Amino acid sequence: MAGAGEVYNVSIPPGVGPGEQFTIEHLGQRFTLAAPDNLPPDNLMAVRLPSAAALQQQQAVQQQQLLMQQQYQQQQAMQQALAMQQYQRVFAMHYQQPQQQPQQQQQQQQLLQQQQLLQQQQQQQLLQQQQQQQPPQAPAATEWEERVDPKSNAKYAFNPRTGEAHWL
Repeated sequence: MAGAGEVYNVSIPPGVGPGEQFTIEHLGQRFTLAAPDNLPPDNLMAVRLPSAAALQQQQAVQQQQLLMQQQYQQQQAMQQALAMQQYQRVFAMHYQQPQQQPQQQQQQQQLLQQQQLLQQQQQQQLLQQQQQQQPPQAPAATEWEERVDPKSNAKYAFNPRTGEAHWL
C-alpha cells in the first residue's frame, strides 16, 4: 500500500509490546498492525491506511472479479452441458439398437398428432369465441303489417302476401 492512502495517528493499545501485532478498524475494515520496536512515549504511531475512495475502488475490483468468476463458472457449466448433450446424441446415433428407432419414430408421430389435435382444438375454441363475440343479427323483416280497422278503431295484423289477418 505504499503511497496509496492517508497517514493516520494510531494509538497503540495498552499491553502491546514492541513488535507485537494488534488489530484496528478503519472505514469498516480490519487491519493488523505491528507496534514499532521503539514504542513512542505517547503510544501513537503514524500509519498509512487506504482512503475511503481507495477502499471503494478495491471493493469494486473485488466485486468485478467475483462477477467474472461467476460468469466463467456459468460458461463452464453451459459448455459441459452442451458437451454432454452432444455426447448423448452421438452415442444414440451410433449405439442405439435398431428396434428402438421405429419406436422413437412412432413416439414422434404420436407427439406430432397430439400437437395437430391441440392446434385444431385451439382453432375451434377461437372460432367459438369469435362467434360468441359477434353482435346478434337483426331478425328478418316481418311480412305482417299492423293496421287499424276504420269502423271499430281496433288494431289487426295483415299479411299482404298471404292475405291473412287477425285481431291484435
